[in-house]
Amino acid sequence: MNFNIQFKRTFSHKPWVDTVDRVAAGGDNGFNVRFQALEADLDSLAARIDEINKALNAVAPTVPDVITVNVNPSMNSALPAGQWIYANGESHKDTGGLVKGIIPLTSLPARGKVNTVRVTGSNSGTATVDVYLYRKPFGGQLPEAVASQTGIKSQTPDGRYEIYVTAQSNRAAIDTTNYTYYLEITGHGDNTNDVSVSGIQITCTP
Repeated sequence: MNFNIQFKRTFSHKPWVDTVDRVAAGGDNGFNVRFQALEADLDSLAARIDEINKALNAVAPTVPDVITVNVNPSMNSALPAGQWIYANGESHKDTGGLVKGIIPLTSLPARGKVNTVRVTGSNSGTATVDVYLYRKPFGGQLPEAVASQTGIKSQTPDGRYEIYVTAQSNRAAIDTTNYTYYLEITGHGDNTNDVSVSGIQITCTP
């Protein structure tokens, strides 16, 4: 791609000679005319820089202010008994008691910051949901919670919930070179199908 943006200097300084030239503000060889020529060159250079900026912006990829990552709520069981059953785009408990599931996150941007984790679903009775976004160092150390909220209950008469969990500022920076990321979602309740997870979104800033 050839932008063909050029700048050609027009000012050429002719040195003054001691005891020969009388330096003055006016005249063909005065300060005014020379500095005006410099000023014209600088204006021309500024115009070329503006053209370069516009040309680069025209071909540069647009970076959105917020990146939204949609996560399918299909989970791997993290406990020997009980699991989340995925059907029709959402997961629900298959038994009474505690059920814990893991979702590996492989579609986070390579850099930026995690802002919030949004989770939607339903629960009934005394059933609750715990949501954790973890990062785990590649060196084998224990995972660290980036965002978490426990005891989530329904917020509407029809038993639906929608929560936004804010990331901890000291762990919000995304670092896929040194960490893997995953969600851990736990359902608490005495009955089968008393908790479901229907949608997960993670918002990030570049």
